[in-house]
Amino acid sequence: VRIVRNIIRGPAPDAEQRLICGIKDMYGDVDDVTIARNEIRYASTGIQVGAGRVRGNYLHDFGLREGDHINGLTSNGAYGRLVVRRNTILNQFPQTDAVGLFQDFGVESDRLITDNLLAGGGYVIYGGQGHLGRSHDIVITDNRISQIFYRRGGRYGPIAHFDHRAPGNAFRGNVWDASGRRVH
Repeated sequence: VRIVRNIIRGPAPDAEQRLICGIKDMYGDVDDVTIARNEIRYASTGIQVGAGRVRGNYLHDFGLREGDHINGLTSNGAYGRLVVRRNTILNQFPQTDAVGLFQDFGVESDRLITDNLLAGGGYVIYGGQGHLGRSHDIVITDNRISQIFYRRGGRYGPIAHFDHRAPGNAFRGNVWDASGRRVH
C-alpha cells in the first residue's frame, strides 16, 4: 500500500466537526505500507499505523472536540517494523503527543523514529513502555524537538514511558530545534 502526495484535511478548525484520523490501518494488520509526502490537518489523529514507512509528511493544525486524544502519529502495538523519518509533526494542543507508541494491543518493538521535527502534546513522544510487557528495539534518534508551543517541547516534557534500559532501546542525538542543545 502506498499513500503518497495527498492533502488530507477535515473541516476548518473552528467547525463543529473534525476528521478523526487522516490515515489509519483500521485492523492493524498492514505490514508493508508507505505513507510519504502527505499533508494532514484538522484531524484529531494524523496517522495511525503499526508497521511500514512513514516519511516526509507534514501533520499540523490538529482538530479537537471534547473527549478526543490528539495524536500526530500513533502506533498501538502492532507487529512489524515501523520507520518514521523526516516528518514534521506539530501538535498545538497540550495533550497526548506528536508521536505515540502505545501498548494497546501488543508490546511495542522494532521502531525507528529518526530525523523528524516534532512539537507539542502532553509529551512530544510516548516511547512504547506499557502494561503488556517490556518494549524493546525502540530507537529514537536525531530528532529536533521544537518549543514553538511549550517550553519543554510538550506541555510536560519531550518524552515519557521510554525504558532506556530495555534491549535495543536508544534515545540519542535528539536536540532542541532552536538551540541545537541535547534533549535528555
